[in-house]
Amino acid sequence: MIIERTISNKYNRIEENIHPHRLYEYTGRGGHSKIKTLRRYRYNIELSSSIYAAFSVLEVALRNQVTAYWNEYFKRSYNGLFSGTLAEWPMDSRGLHYFMALKGYSPYDKKFAKHLGGIEREKWQIQKNIDRANRQPALQNAQLKTIRNGDVVASLTFGFWRNCFENKYNDINRWAVRRIFPNRRFNNNDIIRDLKVISEDMKKLNDLRNRFSHQEKIFHYTDLDVHYGRIEQYIRFINPELLYLFDQNRFKKLWAKRSRYF
Repeated sequence: MIIERTISNKYNRIEENIHPHRLYEYTGRGGHSKIKTLRRYRYNIELSSSIYAAFSVLEVALRNQVTAYWNEYFKRSYNGLFSGTLAEWPMDSRGLHYFMALKGYSPYDKKFAKHLGGIEREKWQIQKNIDRANRQPALQNAQLKTIRNGDVVASLTFGFWRNCFENKYNDINRWAVRRIFPNRRFNNNDIIRDLKVISEDMKKLNDLRNRFSHQEKIFHYTDLDVHYGRIEQYIRFINPELLYLFDQNRFKKLWAKRSRYF
């Protein structure tokens, strides 16, 4: 009785900062006690945290791979077409502009503009931060006097990198994708099908990332282990040594306890 009263009080205090509608998502169809609702909420946080550890490794590795090999593609294909040597993409987006123009896309095409807009928006935000630092001598940093390509790369969302695998970029990726994922097997007779699979996987990964990064419910997914496995799979495609950077058993141990929360 005392324990129930303590939990009830705790639940009521938690409701002051976490909306009841959000907590209600964890009660289940038949309704659960307040203590079970709170345990499920905690379990969801722990699962999200374990997935984030793996995803953070994938995200950093993926964006660096795409940056490296898209840059190589643009420089191999288009150097000499512009005044001055092409600088690093995405900081210098002339190579991408030219590629899309060859494909018949206008910079004002809605989907294309949205993708490029992400780059320009981040460059603007970084420059704004640099200007702010330059106005405050105590915060000045010699390395932040100009925008660096790495600053832009690090600031772009996973959704941006996911978009790099859409079919409009197939002519880049049919060359680059074997380098981005050197440990993946590709069908030389049907590379477009492989690119489609990768694009679909990236969309699923992005959807999952959006859920756990916004503290949404994920523990109810009956195939969450499949989604998690996809993260590790793509890390292996890039470099299996990267798996050392996080505890691969953490998610698996948590997932094995799932039945306790239903």
